[in-house]
Amino acid sequence: MGGSSQSAIINVFQIAFGDNIAAIEGVSVLLIINLFFAGFSSLTVTSRIMFAIARDGGFPFSEFLSQVNKTT
Repeated sequence: MGGSSQSAIINVFQIAFGDNIAAIEGVSVLLIINLFFAGFSSLTVTSRIMFAIARDGGFPFSEFLSQVNKTT
């Protein structure tokens, strides 16, 4: 019982779950959701660090990058 897909991770899921397509799709969806939130978290942390450095004058055009909208 080996994998027959072109994707290595799908092959691993096929070996682990056999022919249970619902389990393979479920774990794949969980993996995609996890990757989305990891990327979103990385973007959030990076933007906060960039704002902190710009606020302290560490970038060219720091005055523009560190502006905060007063209404939001």
